[in-house]
Amino acid sequence: MTTRIAVVGGGTMGVGIAYVSALAGGTVHVVEPDNRRAEAMQRTVQEAVASAVQRGKLDEPAGAELSSKITRHKSVNEIPSGCDVVIETVPERLALSLRCSPR
Repeated sequence: MTTRIAVVGGGTMGVGIAYVSALAGGTVHVVEPDNRRAEAMQRTVQEAVASAVQRGKLDEPAGAELSSKITRHKSVNEIPSGCDVVIETVPERLALSLRCSPR
């Protein structure tokens, strides 16, 4: 059974959680509305995968598979239903946290 994980926030903590969750075999949905931060998240994942391949921790096909398990969404309303775990990693600002709650 594949674990489906949603991570709300694609910053430093969110991308780390997404990476290790995908590494553990999960299918990960990351909510990051900001395009610039989403691009940074993508680069971070690619760099982590490249480093793991270079160090012999993953082979190239496994690295590509890991990357494909992480999907970015612009809104919490786009997260597929049925996720096993939802983790919120946005900055500690009440207005922002309230906007992250699924409707």
